[in-house]
Amino acid sequence: MKRTGQSFSRIFFTLLIGLLVGSLVGDLLTQFHIPYMGTFVTRVWHPAADLGVIQYTLALTIRLNAMSLAGLAAAFWYAKKH
Repeated sequence: MKRTGQSFSRIFFTLLIGLLVGSLVGDLLTQFHIPYMGTFVTRVWHPAADLGVIQYTLALTIRLNAMSLAGLAAAFWYAKKH
């Protein structure tokens, strides 16, 4: 049972690092005049609720570009291979 938790956390952080590295590479490529690699697609989600006793509001923004998706794919491949 413990091995499953460690495996999930390892895969999760590997995918997160892949997204971050891909996003940074996309930003660097835009500085070298490859603009379509750094074009972001932004999705915003604002869940909120008022339950009488508890009221909450959250904001989640996801920005993806082509290189962040490539980094995610590479991280997924790496996680499955190792």
